Amino acid sequence: MQNADVCPTRAERYELQTRVLLELSGMRAYIGMTINVSDSGLLFELGYPPIRIDVGETGLLHLMPLTLCRIIPCQVSRLTESGVAVQFLVQAPVGLMSEFEVVSRSRCRECLPQPLLPVIGLESTGGASSVRL
Repeated sequence: MQNADVCPTRAERYELQTRVLLELSGMRAYIGMTINVSDSGLLFELGYPPIRIDVGETGLLHLMPLTLCRIIPCQVSRLTESGVAVQFLVQAPVGLMSEFEVVSRSRCRECLPQPLLPVIGLESTGGASSVRL
């Protein structure tokens, strides 16, 4: 049996840049910019090492601006040097990719804060396919 016969297929990734907010327990939230998105999850860049985040934690993912988009339950599946991968805990809602693209196209890149800073303590929030924006 060849490796291709036993390896699960990976969901197709789309390179879309959209700001997201990951809300975790303990009033922790992280804002970042997506690197790629699929119908099963996404990878986003924080711009700094992920702190106070553990693989396996569950939370809520929001597309920004917060007033336009639905909330997606998710689980942290991987941490990178400066990013976080999450897996959606529910089947991707119909139209989710369209929402990512619409929000992505409506954002002014020059208007985004650089670098993206953490928002901690809210009491005081298959293969790659390219989409040219």
